[in-house]
Amino acid sequence: MITGIRRDIYEKLGHGFQVPKPTTPQRTQQKTAWEAIEKDPIHPEAYNNTRIKHRQSVVDRLEAIPAGKNAFNTQFKDESLRLNVKGVTLSNIYRRLARDEPSYTVTGSGGGGTHMYHWEEPRALTNRERARLQTFPDWFQFFGGTPSVRRQVGMAVPPEGAQVVLEAMLKTLDGTSYASVGRPSIDADELIRAYELAEHGEAAQMHLENAFSDQEQDDELRVLNHPHLSVAPGGREPEDPELGVVEAVEARRASS
Repeated sequence: MITGIRRDIYEKLGHGFQVPKPTTPQRTQQKTAWEAIEKDPIHPEAYNNTRIKHRQSVVDRLEAIPAGKNAFNTQFKDESLRLNVKGVTLSNIYRRLARDEPSYTVTGSGGGGTHMYHWEEPRALTNRERARLQTFPDWFQFFGGTPSVRRQVGMAVPPEGAQVVLEAMLKTLDGTSYASVGRPSIDADELIRAYELAEHGEAAQMHLENAFSDQEQDDELRVLNHPHLSVAPGGREPEDPELGVVEAVEARRASS
């Protein structure tokens, strides 16, 4: 996450943003998958809580994968359940949650086998369950089809995490102290310099392209103003000194 304070405000404050201290540094303070999803049961009519219907082969594969494991670190007794994939062993493929551990990262895209899976039931999580892992309240409604909602949930910043950062920023602007662990890892001045260099580079490139474009238009106008200039099928006529204009235009087109 990137935070920023407008330069004139920063100069008046005399100090910058400090990274807020972690709120749950101890393992016992961290919410488990079970606590997030099932400790407070989801109402049957909650928004975005439709379950995905799986093929029997998917159900069989999930039943063979222990909680916390995935399709690549599981020893299948039935070889037909093993994925026929070589050279790729992504850890989130058919990865089941561990009941008593925090969830792994909720993602917003991916094909089969990347929908996050329940630790006990052989099924993918519903979008509402995934939203709970992202700390969205059940009253928050996502709109769109199931794949669209999945992307929205996975690409969102968890509200409870955003709240910590926003409160720290408000306290920074108010001049109120708060528990922190130091300056951000990004040097703002370095970032600005890199941006300015990139801007200059783009401006120089644009200037160069415009120069070529203007010259090409000038050359084409010369050809239009001298209709006798042309390239004969067998090559240019040696007695015509201005035929080089036509060739120059074509050469610039090819190079650009």
